Amino acid sequence: MPFPKIAILGASGSLGPHILAALLETFPVSAISILTREGSNSPQTYRARLRLISLPSYSDKDGLKRVLQGHDILISALPAAVALQLEPTNQGQGGLGRPFG
Repeated sequence: MPFPKIAILGASGSLGPHILAALLETFPVSAISILTREGSNSPQTYRARLRLISLPSYSDKDGLKRVLQGHDILISALPAAVALQLEPTNQGQGGLGRPFG
């Protein structure tokens, strides 16, 4: 059975590193993508083989939709003040991220 593709937001915040560490104990590095904001200096702290995807802003719904294609799970470790409005699409078909709106 193949591993799910997982995307994580906020991996460098106060909660994110703990979630990322638990994911890395369970899933291969190739199954995990980290979403970062352009200009963030946090990617320097991640393992070399982790897939980093840079976005201009987390409020860029079209950009989020585009980079989430092919992912099965989105984990948000962002502060509650940063709300994402995404809903799963094509469940079971590798689709995530059709934004409301």
